[in-house]
Amino acid sequence: KLKTGNIANRNIDEEEKLLNSIEETNNDNLNIDSIIQSEHNNYLNITNEKVLELNDLYDSLKNDEALLYFVSDTTATASFLIKNDGIWGYRSDKDIKEISKYISDVRESLDLSNISTYKDLKPFSIVSAQNIYKEIISPFKSQLSNVRHLFIVPTDKLHSIPFAALIDDSFNLVDTSYNELPWLINSHSISILPSVSSLKIFRSLNKNNNEKNNLETFVGIGNPIFNNKNQSSEVEISFNKLFSKGSLADIKLINDFPELPET
Repeated sequence: KLKTGNIANRNIDEEEKLLNSIEETNNDNLNIDSIIQSEHNNYLNITNEKVLELNDLYDSLKNDEALLYFVSDTTATASFLIKNDGIWGYRSDKDIKEISKYISDVRESLDLSNISTYKDLKPFSIVSAQNIYKEIISPFKSQLSNVRHLFIVPTDKLHSIPFAALIDDSFNLVDTSYNELPWLINSHSISILPSVSSLKIFRSLNKNNNEKNNLETFVGIGNPIFNNKNQSSEVEISFNKLFSKGSLADIKLINDFPELPET
């Protein structure tokens, strides 16, 4: 709430500095907008939330693809799944604040900022990962049965969901190791999009500039079996020492890694 102060306590010089700073910031924002519009028009199109004709979206999706997006407010969260042959919706009674609690639990269990050794690793928050899955994925389980590639358009705090780490809520967790869990990433390739309309734009860019947009990148994730001597033993891993030489990991230390448990 605004409070009325004593006019005698006004500092005209400080007020003028503040107003000038606000004006400079506004001018900087206008300049940035101008640069984006003139030099990065595709960025505007990709991030634009303009309405896309449903038939255009149908045409952009292949038979084994689906797009999932959300609408959330203080009372509920609505999810919509679109395939090239139809659209389905589901309304969860969980509002964004309730789902955010599950998200925080999952992200906290994945946080490595204060991890120095293997023993510092926290147990993964399986129950919260299942609760998120239950609210936004599970309602479309039958429609997703033949889907290999899932496009997701998050909104608001749902952007912070590590979707690949969600777990099927119908799975019995009794005496289950991590590598036996039904992670969402095991059943679907996942791509995060900035907007619904961006799918059509990305597809058109790829079609028109196939060679230019062909990314020669690769990310491999696996069990670090680099030698035979430490496969059954457990050793402490210092992440600080591992990257003490910069962004590249120390190869000698990597060679001493034991197998990752339950992977």
